[in-house]
Amino acid sequence: MEIYEIIALCMLGLTIILFIISLITDKENRVYSWLLGAVAMAEKQIGSGKGQQKLQTVYSKFIQRYPVFSVFISFETFSRWVDIALDTIRTTLDKLLEEEMDYGED
Repeated sequence: MEIYEIIALCMLGLTIILFIISLITDKENRVYSWLLGAVAMAEKQIGSGKGQQKLQTVYSKFIQRYPVFSVFISFETFSRWVDIALDTIRTTLDKLLEEEMDYGED
């Protein structure tokens, strides 16, 4: 096999690997965006003080929405993702409230 053929095969392999990584990253971003919405909706529908019920509700919806992806994600990992999503939502709301208060003072 010529050196050029080896280089071409390596380049093809690298291109395939990079393509697969980009697909996985895109899917993760879509799942996280969906998770933010699902957590916010569960908070609105179920209310505060019922964390386990909300977690179970969102997890059930996750399994229905992403059955293949959910096979590889443990409940513990999913629970951590929900905690991160909740922190993101709280931080965003705090920033919005600060901006609204700053706007109201002018």
